[in-house]
Amino acid sequence: MKSIGIVTDGVSELGKFLKENLEMVLKNHVQINNYYIKSLKDDFVIEDDLILIMIDKKLKDISKHIKSKDNVIVIERTIMLSAYHELLNIPAGIDVLVVNDDDETTKETVELLIELGITHINLIPYEKEGKYKNIQLAITPGEKRYVPSYLDEVIDIGNRYIDISTFFVIISKLSLNHDEIIIELKKYLELIVSLYSGMKEKVREIFVKKQELSTLFELANDGILITNKNGKVRHANRKFCELFNIQEINDKNMKQLLPQKWISKLQTDDILDNTLFENDKKVFNINKKPLTYLNSTYGYYYIFQELTYIKQLEQSLSSKLRNLGHVAKYTFDDIIANSDSMEKTIEVCKKIAKTDLTVLLIGESGTGKEMLAQSIHNESNRKNQPFIAINSAAMPENLLESELFGYEEGAFTGALKGGKKGLLAQANHGTVFLDEIGDMSIHLQTKLLRVLQEKQIMALGSSSIMDIDIRFIVATNKNLEVLSLEDKFRTDLYYRINTCQINLPPLRDRKSDIVLIAENFLGNEYKIDNSVKDTLLNHDYRGNIRELINILNYAKAISSNDIIKYEDLPEYIINKQNQSVKLECIYSTQSNSKVDKARFILETINNHGSIGRNMLIRLAEKENVPVKEAELKKILTNLKNQGFVNSGKGRAGTYITQKGLEELSKQL
Repeated sequence: MKSIGIVTDGVSELGKFLKENLEMVLKNHVQINNYYIKSLKDDFVIEDDLILIMIDKKLKDISKHIKSKDNVIVIERTIMLSAYHELLNIPAGIDVLVVNDDDETTKETVELLIELGITHINLIPYEKEGKYKNIQLAITPGEKRYVPSYLDEVIDIGNRYIDISTFFVIISKLSLNHDEIIIELKKYLELIVSLYSGMKEKVREIFVKKQELSTLFELANDGILITNKNGKVRHANRKFCELFNIQEINDKNMKQLLPQKWISKLQTDDILDNTLFENDKKVFNINKKPLTYLNSTYGYYYIFQELTYIKQLEQSLSSKLRNLGHVAKYTFDDIIANSDSMEKTIEVCKKIAKTDLTVLLIGESGTGKEMLAQSIHNESNRKNQPFIAINSAAMPENLLESELFGYEEGAFTGALKGGKKGLLAQANHGTVFLDEIGDMSIHLQTKLLRVLQEKQIMALGSSSIMDIDIRFIVATNKNLEVLSLEDKFRTDLYYRINTCQINLPPLRDRKSDIVLIAENFLGNEYKIDNSVKDTLLNHDYRGNIRELINILNYAKAISSNDIIKYEDLPEYIINKQNQSVKLECIYSTQSNSKVDKARFILETINNHGSIGRNMLIRLAEKENVPVKEAELKKILTNLKNQGFVNSGKGRAGTYITQKGLEELSKQL
């Protein structure tokens, strides 16, 4: 326990009073001793941590009894609040005699009263030889015996109490940070008049701040240790003591608390970032940072995390993200495929998954783009991080922007108080799946391009930039190259996201998977009649797997037993005729050969992107579809009039439109 020595001239009530005064705040936290100058032997040395004296000149009297003057404090004293109020009630302008035990202390008392603001009366210092017959009132700090007997009235303000400023010096020098001391100091301040204006409010602020910091300190789930630069413990929270089974930390050095094999590295390195330490089959992640003031290090703080706890946090985070829908639930094992085209697609995706490259998934609606995106995420090194799926066509542009990037409070009318964290920020270190990116506005395409290039985001209404680490998987059922030629999709964004292009085959091109998917979906609950299998195999599935599942759900609801029969299928399947919508609308009065040529040219343009007329003629001749330039011009004009193709600027050539793609799909 730290100790304080109070030095007075001789045995007196003053020494006893000052000891009791100190105990009002510091009782049970420091040892308080009294020393009397007149009784000290020449070779006696005061060993206390702090020494308190009344006035500066007493330092010379005790110089041979102390080791260093650095631990000597001159006490500043004040008066009780009740006495102060009594003094304020004295009528203004009258003469008042101030009496103490000698001339010096009398002068000090006068200076103190003036410093406290007692200036409405005339304070006359008492001198033994003086005559004060015209004065009727005297003020004395507990020294009534020295007041002349002829004075009619005496106000005894009592012993002067130690000022709050001296307590602050004591607490600082002895590093007394106990909550009980702060509480007692606050109570003490209510009893006295401080020499420093605003001190009461400052103490209240310090008390509140200390309580807040103490609460945060103890609520932390990590062990926290704060030491001076020599390793002496200044603070340690409850979790630190639990981690290392420590009962007492007062006056301890970290060398006494932590495994000895750690000490050298812990004290040698000024900074430790996520450094692993092992002891008794337990592994700890430790961070260390210096505490500095005016470019000088005065201590260090350490954070200790047990890896078992970190693992629990990861599991808890994964659970919470799953509850929010921010975890990918599908893997490649969930994809039902037996066709060569799909198995090849899965094989390529597994290789790409191990990289951080942006993936572009192209496929018709219902082909399973999101399932494949989730599978890529779960096969990647980011599988334990968030997976957030966003449909670019599901909400208006301004709402999608605020959802993606988040916003600060007051960023726009209706913004939530406190703002909102964006989905991109929530997905940091994970994967973002942007579906239907072909429907994203040009404005948002521009912002997304910056995110991909700079790996930074900024919330709406904010001036702060956040660095992010996100893997993007985007998907579309549109031809982005065509849209870029039509200025409906940014060309630079298209080439930025087209790093790894994966084309998902439509279900009608995966004939060997249709029955397999159907049987897997129905499980052991239902069997499929052969007539139904034939019908399913011959259907064209414009809605792909989603449409197949809808057909099966309808059949399950209608079926009267555990066998799905032909009559259980939806009516539109039964009644649908295998009719092929042809391009006769283009050449309603022309021969079939011209229709075939138009179809060939449309397919060729689709296969080659943007293409010129000369190349079209050469490709037609190569495929034994002879067409002359004049005839080609007429066919291209008709295709353009129908909205199936368009011409690029300059020598960009002719390219197929979305309408042309839809028309081609009807022919399959």
